[in-house]
Amino acid sequence: MAWTKYQLFLAGLMLVTGSINTLSAKWADNFMAEGCGGSKEHSFQHPFLQSRIQGLEEGKEHHPL
Repeated sequence: MAWTKYQLFLAGLMLVTGSINTLSAKWADNFMAEGCGGSKEHSFQHPFLQSRIQGLEEGKEHHPL
């Protein structure tokens, strides 16, 4: 069975948005953050909220609302 133009469009769109999601998460991990109470600046570690939002976004692909 051949893919329709609509299916190809959706596959391309998912590839583009998934790539943007991955690259923006990687970019956000490169930030430096000052610690609490004026402690030294340190590299930003993958935050809990960022990973939760990313997980929810990925879940929507499998279970649309």
